[in-house]
Amino acid sequence: MRKEPMYWLYSRETKNGKTRYFNRERDHLFGRKAGRIPKLLSRQLQPEDCEPFPWWVSLRQALKETVGPDHSFVIDIKPKNTQRPVLSFFELLDVWGYSQHGWSPGLLRLQEILRKEHAESIDAKDFYADIYQKPVYSFLYFKGTVSNGKLIDKWIPPRASPTNSVLLWPEALQYFFARIGEATPEILDRSSQSNQP
Repeated sequence: MRKEPMYWLYSRETKNGKTRYFNRERDHLFGRKAGRIPKLLSRQLQPEDCEPFPWWVSLRQALKETVGPDHSFVIDIKPKNTQRPVLSFFELLDVWGYSQHGWSPGLLRLQEILRKEHAESIDAKDFYADIYQKPVYSFLYFKGTVSNGKLIDKWIPPRASPTNSVLLWPEALQYFFARIGEATPEILDRSSQSNQP
């Protein structure tokens, strides 16, 4: 059985500058039928959409339209930590994809909302977020693409392998860097970075 991070749909409310995440239910990131991203993407497609096809899903906006206001998709990065209770939760804010060659590499923009070691006293079903300001990005693959306005194949991740890192052709790489530059321009601002070899 494949090990994967745990994905959750939370209700969210903000009062007095504090954000509470509660009422969670299990959700899925992958899979054409059950995966949150493929389902949201399929709602945006037009009949003429074919690869190469750049796309974007804004999670908070999409969840507001499909589930209701104040919902968040949360990833538990360390769900099977058995040595000591550690909670490492990230809210998924955006997913950009570039469907080509039968695959869809994706770029996730995440916001860390909870980082607790020795977290025995924290209820993962109802907690107040610690918002960390720096965004986190992650690349992944969906085994699937877009053709004639429809999702093709299963939209699942590839099997674990030492060679299944995300391969980005120039067009896809340019697309992803442009999206990072729009969402968080300070990350690509070379003038603010220290000199590195």
